[in-house]
Amino acid sequence: MTAAARATLRVLRSGSVPDDDLQLLTVGAKTLTDLTRASLAKLGLGESPKPLFLSGEWGTGKTHSLRLIRSLAIDRGFATMETIVNARTCPPNYPQRIFPVMARSITHQKDFGIRSVVRSLVADDERAALALTKVGEGPQKEIWQAASTLRDLWQRGETALFGTSSAWRILLGNDIANSMTGHNRTKAMHRLHWMTSFLRSLGAGGTVLLFDELETIEQLWNRRSRASAYEVLGRLLAAPGTWCVFGITQRFQRVVNEDARSDMFTHAFSAGKHFLSPWRNGEPELVAPPAIGNEEARALARIVEDLYRNAYPDTASCTDDCQSAVANWSLNAARNPRRLVRSIIDTCDRARPLVVNTP
Repeated sequence: MTAAARATLRVLRSGSVPDDDLQLLTVGAKTLTDLTRASLAKLGLGESPKPLFLSGEWGTGKTHSLRLIRSLAIDRGFATMETIVNARTCPPNYPQRIFPVMARSITHQKDFGIRSVVRSLVADDERAALALTKVGEGPQKEIWQAASTLRDLWQRGETALFGTSSAWRILLGNDIANSMTGHNRTKAMHRLHWMTSFLRSLGAGGTVLLFDELETIEQLWNRRSRASAYEVLGRLLAAPGTWCVFGITQRFQRVVNEDARSDMFTHAFSAGKHFLSPWRNGEPELVAPPAIGNEEARALARIVEDLYRNAYPDTASCTDDCQSAVANWSLNAARNPRRLVRSIIDTCDRARPLVVNTP
């Protein structure tokens, strides 16, 4: 326990939170966790939960909340895929740029990334045959053939060829990533739909698609580019067995509200209308990241202090000093939780005996 706690503290000092301790170090998130559990329950029953928009400005805990949703989904047997959207390297109007990022980020059970998922699958031939039989018809045939090729190589013991096969280019989306054609845009969407069906056939209760910084849609070249992005996002909502969660700011809300009430909605295809309709009707599922009030801050301080004592049992009593640090933190208008955690760790550091290494 001591080694694990010390490892956690090292990550906390850097301003991040380890995945394994994410739920422990989250306070005041009951509304978000209840909504997440309800949506996952619907997804597990084969229903399509409403897309969730996590709305918060920088430093309010939006990315942390997305990671919390990811953690809750994985704990309940769901797969996840995620990406950080931006207009330059991962624009939402080009799914052929999004798909490779999401394929590398797949998390299912103990596997991370499409390579790990496929390796675990082909090691169990009966399970592989069942999964590949269920998905792989029509426009998704190309990616199904790539997965089948890898399975055949594994069966024959061709481990070197398995690792270097050109089939990985298709599963990873590297063959279409740099193309801007409409054909490859469609191909990328088919592959993403195949991937979510594939994960379901492997036993995942469904797939949670996580998108951060969607407000960068405003940086696209023009209204036509944004219209294409809304079509892509609408098709993502229609991916089989998925729940989409988007991290946004007020900037995105301003842009999408204007677009939803303009001729962009009138001229949109069905997928674009599907994405824009909740905004046009004033019905998007909007949730703010958990607010950290004084009570939540004190609870977080106690959690961090207990964690510190598990890591360093010789630490002197410093509970009063930690609560004083909370009081000082609460005077700051930003009330950034990262600063609070670092302040508590620093307070505990001062309560530890100073041991100087002599030469």
